[in-house]
Amino acid sequence: MMKFLFVRLLLPSVICFALISGCKKKEETEADSPKKEETNTSVKENKAGTKDTAAQPQAQNGEERRYHLDMIEPDSASDYVIFPVSVIISRGEGQRKGKMEVLKEELYSVRGSKDYNQVYQNVLFFNSSTQEMKALDTSNSMVFTSIQPEKKLNAVFYHVIAVDHNKDGKLDNSGDITQLYASDKKGNRFAPMHPVDEAFNGIQVLKSPNIFRVNTTKDLNGDGKFEGWDEARYYQVRVGDTISSTRIGFSPEVMRILSK
Repeated sequence: MMKFLFVRLLLPSVICFALISGCKKKEETEADSPKKEETNTSVKENKAGTKDTAAQPQAQNGEERRYHLDMIEPDSASDYVIFPVSVIISRGEGQRKGKMEVLKEELYSVRGSKDYNQVYQNVLFFNSSTQEMKALDTSNSMVFTSIQPEKKLNAVFYHVIAVDHNKDGKLDNSGDITQLYASDKKGNRFAPMHPVDEAFNGIQVLKSPNIFRVNTTKDLNGDGKFEGWDEARYYQVRVGDTISSTRIGFSPEVMRILSK
């Protein structure tokens, strides 16, 4: 009887000890092992070689781009339509930023009219007959601040920032200069109308409707500024079968007189 009573009293203590030991062992096992959800994620990453980012769609380097087109008709008889293209860049979740709008705030307008309020990454020429499209700047490394088709001539003039003049890694007017470029109305013969190390100041139409005068500034003293000890230069641009530019300089006879 005493033996039976002893076993009966001891049994609840053994059961409690066993339950406590089992719970403790289970907690230690769970702590040492990764969670089921984490294990599944790890397997998914290892199987594909890269992490599945379907839930967080991002382009390379976390950057997404959206392109926007404006439209300019060079003239009513042309098969070509000009599409200036700007880009909006998204960097990071919920942080969309209009790159061209930032440039718009930083750049200045040569004439100040409404035609000079936007800036573009490139200019596209679309042939409505053949359905072909091409980029004007094949290097895609310029900023366009103005696009001006000449209605009665086979020419389009562009105000362009093409050179990182101050070597800061970006194109803007904080230290870079604007150049004047031109092409025909098909986007061919795209070229500068003066040396690209000169700052474009303005263009005027002369008496002849196909002749223009362009004035620039040359940084003669190499200080990176276009003022003071610098030189105003002038070019004559003629639009015909081709677009040509010639500097207006001093003749030897004029230099002889001026040097007296």
